[in-house]
This record gives sequence, C-alpha cells and structure tokens, in this order.
Amino acid sequence: RHPPPTHTHCARPLRATTDTPSSPSSSAPDNATDDAETSSSRRVGVLLLNLGGPETLDDVQEFLYNLFADPDILRLPDAVGWAQPLLASVVSYARAPTSQEG
Repeated sequence: RHPPPTHTHCARPLRATTDTPSSPSSSAPDNATDDAETSSSRRVGVLLLNLGGPETLDDVQEFLYNLFADPDILRLPDAVGWAQPLLASVVSYARAPTSQEG
C-alpha cells in the first residue's frame, strides 16, 4: 500500500508573463498573433491570499490602516509612495464604519 501523495500536481502549469508597454507581445504565447486574438489567448493567473482580519469590531479601522499602509500588500508608484500612509488613513477612516456593519 502506498502512502497518499504529499503534493499537488498541475497538468499544465501557468507561465509567468511580464507585459510592458514598450513590448506588448513579448510574453505572448508562441502561437499568438499581434491582433485581437493575442489578448483572448493569454492565460491569467489569480492568487488568493488570506490576510486575516480584525479580532473585534473595534479593531477594524486599525486593521484597514495596516492593510492599506503596507507596501508589501499595496505598492503605490514611487512618485506618490510618500502618500501611502495618508491614503491608508483616509480609506480606513471612511471604510471602517461600513465594514463594522457587516
């Protein structure tokens, strides 16, 4: 009797792509063309993360601030990166009451 597998296997792993404005077809699949077919034939990957949540309703605003102020979660362009704490304050203050309701 064999032990159960300890890993998950994907039959066709997704290939990472890095499209840049200067070379839109640089990471297109080999069989894609430069017309509308290119965008419909690209693969898209979605990464879902559980970032936790606040312990109590009173912790919601602080949780939201920490979420939006963390550059590892939300990174603003360098030119406006200085505004991330301000943005986090505004969003957490405005959103906390609605988030606390349900």
